[in-house]
Amino acid sequence: MKADIIHISGFDSYNTHDSGNYIVFNFLRDLKYDSKMILALGKTKQDSDTFLIRKNNIINTIEEAKVIVLHDSLLSYNEIKALYEKLKCQIVIITMTHFHLTTSETIGCPSYPEINTLEELQKNKIFLQTKKEALSDVPITLVYGSTYTGTITEQFGMYKKTRFIPLPAEIPYCKSPVEQVREHLNLDNEKKYIFWGTTQPKRYRKGKHLFDQALDLLWADLTEQQRREIIILNAGPNAGKFGNESSFSTIYYGYQKTRKDMSILYKASDISVCTTIADAGPMMISESLCNETPVIAFDRSIACDLCVDEETGYLVKNLDVSVMAKNIKKILFEDDLESISKKSRKKYLTFQSSSDIMEKWNNLFVELMEKK
Repeated sequence: MKADIIHISGFDSYNTHDSGNYIVFNFLRDLKYDSKMILALGKTKQDSDTFLIRKNNIINTIEEAKVIVLHDSLLSYNEIKALYEKLKCQIVIITMTHFHLTTSETIGCPSYPEINTLEELQKNKIFLQTKKEALSDVPITLVYGSTYTGTITEQFGMYKKTRFIPLPAEIPYCKSPVEQVREHLNLDNEKKYIFWGTTQPKRYRKGKHLFDQALDLLWADLTEQQRREIIILNAGPNAGKFGNESSFSTIYYGYQKTRKDMSILYKASDISVCTTIADAGPMMISESLCNETPVIAFDRSIACDLCVDEETGYLVKNLDVSVMAKNIKKILFEDDLESISKKSRKKYLTFQSSSDIMEKWNNLFVELMEKK
């Protein structure tokens, strides 16, 4: 296989959703370069530029490339080094998750609570040091899509070259008015709707336990009338109870097959609450704002770039669930929610400007091609 740019990843889709890796590849191949994508774990799309090649055959398959783009932890650091030594090419690592800072993509990063013991943390530090030494001579440019990811990446000093470029996203926008969407879903327009969702509700870092705590505090701070007005809309693989002592009404919509389906739920909601403790995304924040739904989130994700107090929602520091509860009450019962909703979409469109993102990626590839 020969190409100017070769992307390497696992899948092109998850269930019925395009993978984030494929979305980025599909966007970047509009540049002038010849681009191909290797998928090692599954190919579902009829795409002549993507190829299913098992992991053990990847290095032997690639004959020539100017830039290799790695989207996930598919290749070990030894395999990355071997690929560079064969091709003498530039390497770009895209941080869809925080796999670049851990021994395992499923952990995410050392700030994730999945690393629960000092022994696990020490093992990870040793691994990162070994990885850093092994890749010291490999020309790697790490591209991160949020300032939060950039901050924790810089703390480790593993990557000499980093670049902040928001990652492209194909997010459907529900153009229908809120009242029409709620009528379609048989929702009472006089109620107030909070959206909370994830594909991994049982994973600790998604913070459902913190959402439950915030809901309990919110419940205690509301009148009986206000309690009756609030309904939680939930999307994900499992229905579950929200709150430990609170009893907010909940409507469970299950796992949504497409992002278009998700856009309808966002549009129907007054606000989205994101309780992710540490993440390179999550995409839910961008999807919410795109559909004019303000977001309340912790300052541990892309929310640091997108959530502005009283403009697009609220950014909660120090995982303070009491502040989160107060902000939920404020935005639902006191703020000018219509104005905040409009500003939310404007913020998303500015941050995710396709033309700006394309220009930044093009500048990066021009720079890398010259080094080649």
